[in-house]
Amino acid sequence: MRSSSFKIINASAGSGKTTSLVYHFLLRLFLESDDIGYRNMLALTFTNKAVNEMKKKILEGLYNLANKDQSDQTKRLKKNLLDNLSINSNELRDRSQRILKNILHEYAAFEVITLDSFTNKIIRNFSRELNLPSSYDLIIESKQTFQDITNRILEKVGIDKSLTKLLVSFSLSKVENLKSWDIAFDINEFSKILLNENNRIAISDLRGKDLEKFLKTKKNFLRKRKLIKEKISKTAKEVLKIFAEGNLERENFIRGTIYNYFKEYSNIDLNKNIQNTFDFDNRLLKFFENGDKLYPQSTPTEKKDFIDNIESFLREKYMELRIDVGQVSLLENLLSQWTTLSLLGKIEYELEDIQNEKGEILLERFNEIIDKVILEQPVIPFIYEKLGVRYRHYFIDEFQDTSKLQWSNLIPLVSHSLEGLDDKQRKGSLILVGDPKQAIYGWRGGDNIQFLKLLDNQSNFQVESEIFTPGINHRSLNCIVDFNDDFFKFINHKINTIKSNKTFNFTQVSKKNGGYVEIKVVDKLKNKEQRNISFVNQAIKTIIQIKNSGFNWGEIAILTRTRKEVVSIANALSKENIPFVSSESLSVSESKSVNFLITLIRSIIDPSDMFQRKEVLEFLWQINFEKEDYQDLMFENLDKDQSQSTFFKEINKKFRYSFNPEIFIKFSLYEAIEYAIKSFRLKSEIDAYLIAFLDDVFEFSTNQNQNLAAYISYWEERGSEIIIPMPEGKNCVIINTIHKSKGLEFSNVILPFLEDPLISLKNYHKVWYPINNGSDNNFNWGWVNFSERLKLLGDKGNNFYKDKILNSQLESLNVLYVSLTRAINNLFLICPKEIDINDPLKSYSTLINQFLIEENKTPEDDNSYVWGKFFKPSQRKYEEENSIEKIPFEISTNWHEKLHKKNLSKDLNPQSIKSDKGIVIHELLSSLKYDNDLNQIINFGIETNKIKIQEKKYYHELITKIIKHPELKDYYSQSCYVLNEQDILIPKKSFVRPDRIVKTSKGWTIIDYKTGTYKLDHETQLFVYEKVLNEMGLSVYRKYLVYIGENIEVRSIKLKS
Repeated sequence: MRSSSFKIINASAGSGKTTSLVYHFLLRLFLESDDIGYRNMLALTFTNKAVNEMKKKILEGLYNLANKDQSDQTKRLKKNLLDNLSINSNELRDRSQRILKNILHEYAAFEVITLDSFTNKIIRNFSRELNLPSSYDLIIESKQTFQDITNRILEKVGIDKSLTKLLVSFSLSKVENLKSWDIAFDINEFSKILLNENNRIAISDLRGKDLEKFLKTKKNFLRKRKLIKEKISKTAKEVLKIFAEGNLERENFIRGTIYNYFKEYSNIDLNKNIQNTFDFDNRLLKFFENGDKLYPQSTPTEKKDFIDNIESFLREKYMELRIDVGQVSLLENLLSQWTTLSLLGKIEYELEDIQNEKGEILLERFNEIIDKVILEQPVIPFIYEKLGVRYRHYFIDEFQDTSKLQWSNLIPLVSHSLEGLDDKQRKGSLILVGDPKQAIYGWRGGDNIQFLKLLDNQSNFQVESEIFTPGINHRSLNCIVDFNDDFFKFINHKINTIKSNKTFNFTQVSKKNGGYVEIKVVDKLKNKEQRNISFVNQAIKTIIQIKNSGFNWGEIAILTRTRKEVVSIANALSKENIPFVSSESLSVSESKSVNFLITLIRSIIDPSDMFQRKEVLEFLWQINFEKEDYQDLMFENLDKDQSQSTFFKEINKKFRYSFNPEIFIKFSLYEAIEYAIKSFRLKSEIDAYLIAFLDDVFEFSTNQNQNLAAYISYWEERGSEIIIPMPEGKNCVIINTIHKSKGLEFSNVILPFLEDPLISLKNYHKVWYPINNGSDNNFNWGWVNFSERLKLLGDKGNNFYKDKILNSQLESLNVLYVSLTRAINNLFLICPKEIDINDPLKSYSTLINQFLIEENKTPEDDNSYVWGKFFKPSQRKYEEENSIEKIPFEISTNWHEKLHKKNLSKDLNPQSIKSDKGIVIHELLSSLKYDNDLNQIINFGIETNKIKIQEKKYYHELITKIIKHPELKDYYSQSCYVLNEQDILIPKKSFVRPDRIVKTSKGWTIIDYKTGTYKLDHETQLFVYEKVLNEMGLSVYRKYLVYIGENIEVRSIKLKS
């Protein structure tokens, strides 16, 4: 059988996707009759890193073939090439030399490039044909463009009446939802929606629609809602009339559900939003679907017969009502977002205007420009006719991440090559490489459905494809490969859809024996923050276990889903003095000193900004915490009436600094920063973060601007992107997000946060829903909140909802697959024990717990479940650890916690209790809401090393005395509403933070814990709390001071008001 010119390689993780693509590229080079075949070849991938890797492997392959390299890898490559070529080994060597020489002499013709670069090349070369300015500027960073859009829109307030009315309406809606009225931030955020390819079709629908059309459609929605509500009321009353004819009442139906349903809708308010009755609707639906009796046994026989006779009528009316309720719900959903959608339309118009004015094109718009040309020309577009002469052979990597637009724009070009002949009557070729299980970029437009269709022989070309599925995993040892094989077969069985079967129907084997998988099950603590601490602690233990077995630090990787989790791990490793490297955690913006300097600049620019002053004080207190009481510092210096000059004079006086804001603003930008570092004695704090920051300030002031405000504007856009470079190969633990680890491999992999839900969509997430079902509606798409209420819209809504849920689940499972397939030798999973696993597809942890059960490994707290035998290393060479510059890394500690630790240490009296125990007690009580929380917070204290195991009984008994005290026990009951350590802001001053305030039926009770002896100031403090609560309209019923020592003393303090 003749080999097809269209090959698809469906390559699972570790099967050598890049190696396979490189081989086919080299094979094509040698199949060409001359030594310049690369001129007609185009390899496309997604990142510059992937481009460099592929180029390197191609050139290394040619070099090794040309120089008789005797490595096993080169021998295999040479054999495979000779098996498919009509040349001998000497000819292969000679041609390798010539081809390599030619490529190096005309390197620009060696086109292994990113998809974005190729699209830019098309537009750059054919700008005239595409009606674009020949000297357009490519905009890669869109932040400034969005800022310009925001400014232009706000400048039209008061001039454009329709726009002004829209913005005022939007601002008022924010105020009603207790959000800031300032809309500049929102406009900027909305702008980003325009550039996500997932929104492309819906956004294009907004083009050409002015605000008047939006307003007209809104009125139509309101009219429709009223008409449907009237219909709902009429239908419900019709049913109630039938009930009356049969003398049926609420008690004649099980739990009165059916009667209540129609009664509720008979009195529907035409002007108010419909109540959330989705659960109500679902219960009723189950009645009819299950064929259950609608009435209780106690119902009289004649009424039972009457209900039986009208059951089909009730079912019909219920289904009719259900659809109508769904329509009203959709209309209300649309109306709640219509102002936002109107703004999107305006922003889209301004974006086009700005691009035309400035001769700029945003990178994200390139594919759309080409797509427009293709749509307007049903035959092969003229630009592709020209390009088709140049490119004849295509190689596309990571095809599962290709977007719809990217692929649809490539199809005509590839089709011209595959289905046509060149001047020598030869056809072109296409090699696609990908893995639908590794499609993890759906959120930015990646669409693996088109890959699944190709694998299902639904081709875009007349040429039949040839599909290869490599079954060998060259990365992981066989225990890991077998575990993943079994785990994803289990997952596929549970999810069991056509799409999941196509995605996860795979089998791999490894020829490398050994390997180890360990699932560590930890206690599922109630509080997510506590659970995260537990995960981090377990990860640290696992790192040390791996290191002690003989591995180097650099052979250990921790992978997480979010950047926040990366930072949590980095912080913990720093405290344990474990060296680590991560592009995520080494951002300059993570430095406390750098953030202080940025805050200082902001404070100088805007002297009235109390938040920036508070941040300045927070930092200075952290580095001088022995010298000043935190709460006193805040109270005395967060006064709006205090001038900037006085503010810094007080700081200088308290901490013996020498900073003068008037001198600061007279310096150049770089000199001002140096002056601040010197004035606040930060020289001893200078580390890699500050050095990188100073370098950036110097570069900015040299190339752009010396203005403080200009740098702050720049920082807000680019600050998080300033990274401290760390060379690869250092002996450090690697911390990465799963997305950034794609394509990488590590000896040991730890996955510490495996509890995320599989469905990431929440009710506050927005989706585009098709809405064009009437001639009076000019819009095809609506921007709505995603919720189960979409199911009320019949088959269309139900299928839409299920499809979104399935896609969310599959993308989460793809992320899990990527993370589980990075390990070479040892793989560690950390997840909580789940009690309720009735729905295994609820989260990563429910999946893992159910898998353990099916593997006859019942999950228990603090247990490990293993496959294989721990793989111990052969020694690797690394640079000495002392050659690595140690970079201090610490996340800013919660200032509320510091406040109380400081206040507490001031109150402590050696005759009552030791200070460290006092701090622990205070922290435990701050976490305790109700009496039944005690065991959990004590155990958490032990796990976080705040309490020693031998101290457990002491703290348990002490806190029990408090919560069981006759005067206090009622305030730890679950019937109370409790606020522990809740900040209460005082206008134009600062804040107060009572230890505990409790709401009962009699009013609010204030409880404050003390570990020293009684002072009159303590009563004064309670009086301040009482006054603040009363001013808020909260009636204070009781006040207590609780003195904690060998005995518990409770003082009831008289109310002052």
